[in-house]
Amino acid sequence: MADPLVDELAARPELFARETDGALRHWFTRRSLAYLRAGPAPADERADLLAALGLARTLAAEVGVALAAEPDPELRRFTLSQLAVRAAYGALGVHPKALLREDRADYLLFIVKRRIFAVDRCRANVNDGSEFTYPEAGDLLRQHPNAPALPSWVGVTVAPLGGVNRYPFVLTAAGLANPDQAVTTMFTAGAQPEGDENVFDCAGAAMTVHTDALVEAAVAPATLAAALAAEGPRYLAIDHPFGSAAVVDNTLVQGATPITVAAAAAGDHVDVPVAFAWTTPPPPATMMLIGPTQEEQVVVESVGWANGQYTGTIRIAHLGADYPAGSRLVPPGRPAFHLITDPRPDTALFEQVFVPDDEIQIGDHVYLASHPIHRNILSVLAPTPWGGEHAFVCDAPVTRRDTMLISGHGVSEQPLRHAVDTKLLVDSNALIDILRNVLRRQLTTPAAPVWTGPFADLSLAADLGARLRDRYGEPDDAPIVGTCKVYEYPGVEFDRADSVERLMSKPFQTMTFEGTVGAAALDAHTFVLYRGVELGHSPTDWSSPPYLPLERSETVNAGRPELERFGFYYRDDTRAFTEVFLPLFHTDADRRSGVRRLTYDDITQQLYGGPTGTAFVTRPRVVDDPTGSYVASLRQKGALPATP
Repeated sequence: MADPLVDELAARPELFARETDGALRHWFTRRSLAYLRAGPAPADERADLLAALGLARTLAAEVGVALAAEPDPELRRFTLSQLAVRAAYGALGVHPKALLREDRADYLLFIVKRRIFAVDRCRANVNDGSEFTYPEAGDLLRQHPNAPALPSWVGVTVAPLGGVNRYPFVLTAAGLANPDQAVTTMFTAGAQPEGDENVFDCAGAAMTVHTDALVEAAVAPATLAAALAAEGPRYLAIDHPFGSAAVVDNTLVQGATPITVAAAAAGDHVDVPVAFAWTTPPPPATMMLIGPTQEEQVVVESVGWANGQYTGTIRIAHLGADYPAGSRLVPPGRPAFHLITDPRPDTALFEQVFVPDDEIQIGDHVYLASHPIHRNILSVLAPTPWGGEHAFVCDAPVTRRDTMLISGHGVSEQPLRHAVDTKLLVDSNALIDILRNVLRRQLTTPAAPVWTGPFADLSLAADLGARLRDRYGEPDDAPIVGTCKVYEYPGVEFDRADSVERLMSKPFQTMTFEGTVGAAALDAHTFVLYRGVELGHSPTDWSSPPYLPLERSETVNAGRPELERFGFYYRDDTRAFTEVFLPLFHTDADRRSGVRRLTYDDITQQLYGGPTGTAFVTRPRVVDDPTGSYVASLRQKGALPATP
């Protein structure tokens, strides 16, 4: 709803720093007035708002002056000092109680530096192309810092790769002697020869960006880094920003763990709403519940639904104490927290929270999850790095989420929709086009089969038989009788969004089946198995590599040509791993025809499970700190000047 006072004052550029535009001025004025109205009724609302705008202009201008002395890489959209002023308004608008104060100018500067340095490092270093690269074949255990920084870090995962420990990394004795240089050298060493660069996936790169921005924002980087290193070996680390990584049951496990999104009261059989519920081990699962001031071992009895999605409540058998929102459930074998996930109120320097789009700020770290088929189909058939993107917000306010400007490891200052459509979904859409063309060939002009034989002669007869019985609702012991044919192809042409030319796929095999599954009669086009495989691979051994059944629907596009009725099933991790059919062509329900290509609008489901209309962000923690103890600790650690 429009407010005349907001409209009037926001329209006066002289009340704001010159780096602001109309959208930022209106956003800040609106939020400032809301803050004033949330407190005691002002004697003169207009005068108080003018005073707040005046103080903000002064504080933001001081930040701009301080950043004008910083080396300026000429960001594509703003210079560093311009970005700092805009980031200052964002921080003041979201945290007015803590920062809109004359005696907190140095605290504001520290927060702003952390935010804009993160944006700067992501664009100028991570996306430079000569300083950061992606691990070969997405192998996370092949990650490492650049050659100049490597002596300061050692991996904690024992892996059979030349006898060298691998990711995640902790400080060596040399690193502990100069922890600030261990961090900053990854960004100051410049371009390195091939193989000697920083090699990290998106999550690892984001972790290094956060850590470097924090250390370099301090007035005494060496002092702050030493204080962080003293917290323990897995605290100042190169790890996953959403949760400590560890090898559990011979598998590297990393990333997010369930986070409570509402307070949980002590008791028995407690239902707790959480985000990232899909990361919960199968119940009954023993986990550690980590709160800001306490922790305890709990047993998760069940993982349920909420609002029609698999985000929902988990039931804990017994909870011995009350826990606030933001508490984290950590599976056994993984460290409780590190620098970014530290929940302790006296020491935490970051926070991971769900915020409405209106509160997204410059330097917020957001995660863009790709379509579920990437995580559950493509990652098995042909793994690629675009299962998601850890990115930093480059400008604010965010008036429309799809236009939010972001930079990540491979995405440089692009609107969110454009990044999703031209980066995250390219591999998935390429696979869909390959599958369409595989079927087009198989259904119309198939090659001569390289093998024909009974279903029972297949090496995967038991596995595929169980899937077929389940698909057609037949008993577990229903007989499967029929003939299989295996075909071999050198490849098919397909389209890929980031290529101007049509490309050729790798060789592949297909298999058809004609016969009966119990009482169900199947013709040769009921389903087609597809797998990428070298020519000459055993036609009866389908145990490896993985295959994907392409199925003809009896209900989707029933009146259209046979090819347009095909699709495949995937497990949707945004909906309790429900099995979902993805047609390869648009359907009658879409009210359009033609080939299907996934877009931004297909992946806006809430994977994480936060409140509707919110985004999960990792950001610098800002504390109101009425006693001053938290800010005093920042001074003691070298983050802020020793005296105000």
